[in-house]
Amino acid sequence: MGTLLFLTTVYFFSVSRKIPFELLVRDTNAISQLPFYFGSLSTIGIILWAMTASVCFITATVLLTGSRSGNQSCFFFICAGLLSSLLLVDDAFMLHESVFPRFLLISNSIVLGIYALSALLFFTLFFRFMWQRSIVPLMVSGTCLALSIIFDKVHDNHLFDAVGISGHQIPFLLEDGFKLLGIVGWFGYFFMMSAIELRKVRAVANPAQPENAPPRM
Repeated sequence: MGTLLFLTTVYFFSVSRKIPFELLVRDTNAISQLPFYFGSLSTIGIILWAMTASVCFITATVLLTGSRSGNQSCFFFICAGLLSSLLLVDDAFMLHESVFPRFLLISNSIVLGIYALSALLFFTLFFRFMWQRSIVPLMVSGTCLALSIIFDKVHDNHLFDAVGISGHQIPFLLEDGFKLLGIVGWFGYFFMMSAIELRKVRAVANPAQPENAPPRM
């Protein structure tokens, strides 16, 4: 019912704005008649954001149903899922690049600053929790994402001209390459953390079964 309501809303939006409905439902490459592999790295990044959010929310749900309600692990995965979802929506719909500056008149830098503060708050809240397990992979991932933003700003301000590489592909390699590395690291980290916490839940549920024992069929 929710999906039907959403589709109806989109349809009436297209009618009121006189936008062909197909432009709102078809794939971007199909609309522009571009090859399927155009923007493929960006699509992979969006998929990884979604996978990370799913892993975090599913893990939080298991921790809740496993009589671990209210503990720090559950809260950690809920916050990680929300943060990953925010970055997913931003990446998929170009919020900080287009939506906020053009339609809400909020500067790109302000939006990125809010994201940075959100990430800093996450690190601050769960630093001890992550330090007791493993924080280095997440720090490496965060560094790659930060470098991607830095190179994006350098590119936007035409600072690559000063070193004579303007017009080449290197700026895009640096910006989007570090972004993909950061997203892959982000997913890998939370997948690892999920495995650690779920292994503990299994150990509590099956105290007689060794942690490394194969699952029962």
